Amino acid sequence: MRRSAPLAVLGAILLGTGTASAQVFHLKPAPGPSRSYLGGGVEYGQPQGEFADFVGHSWGVGGNYIFRLDHAGILGLRADVHYLNYGHERNRALLSQTIGGRIDVDVTTDNNILLAGIGPQLLLPTGAIRPYLTGNVGLAYFFTKSSVEGTGSQEAFASTTNFDDAVFAWSGAAGLYIPLRGGMHPISLDLGARYQANGNVRYLRKGSITDNPDGTISFIPIRSQANMIIYHVGVMFGL
Repeated sequence: MRRSAPLAVLGAILLGTGTASAQVFHLKPAPGPSRSYLGGGVEYGQPQGEFADFVGHSWGVGGNYIFRLDHAGILGLRADVHYLNYGHERNRALLSQTIGGRIDVDVTTDNNILLAGIGPQLLLPTGAIRPYLTGNVGLAYFFTKSSVEGTGSQEAFASTTNFDDAVFAWSGAAGLYIPLRGGMHPISLDLGARYQANGNVRYLRKGSITDNPDGTISFIPIRSQANMIIYHVGVMFGL
């Protein structure tokens, strides 16, 4: 009886240690898919309403970041950034009147839109095709920029913003994720369309700037609604 007492105590200690270890083990979270996703792709902008009366199509790139708010991935917080160009001009000019015609430069003028917003995303997280809905509020920044580069170089050595305007904007989008790879860091094809409401904004378009004989420029900004539909083709990566 006296010899069995220490064995019983040792057994109780080992049993308690095993139970505690099991509890610690079960507290560790099971591995699962990424909670953060980063995406990007090419975009085509189609002007709507008044905007279509002054501007043609636009091309650009867009990126987004999504943080999954629930374990299943149904609800997420999404941030979007888009850069679109809706007008481009290139003219040959003298570098200076003093040097004369011995050195020419290319003067490039671009009409651009920079969009940024944040909002929720709803996703059907399973299946071969996974539809999503998203919307955001943010900022639309319209700016026209001119730059100068040598005729034998693609690098600008001088630039200036001729005109800009920024307004509150909102958007709503729908799309499809098509899984290309699963696992901890999934990859999906992203196909979507976004209605971008930029409201009433001032902007320039191709041909808006006039070069005067005295070296100055003149223009009259257009003021109108600048809403558009943006079509997106890209890839989404799980981080």
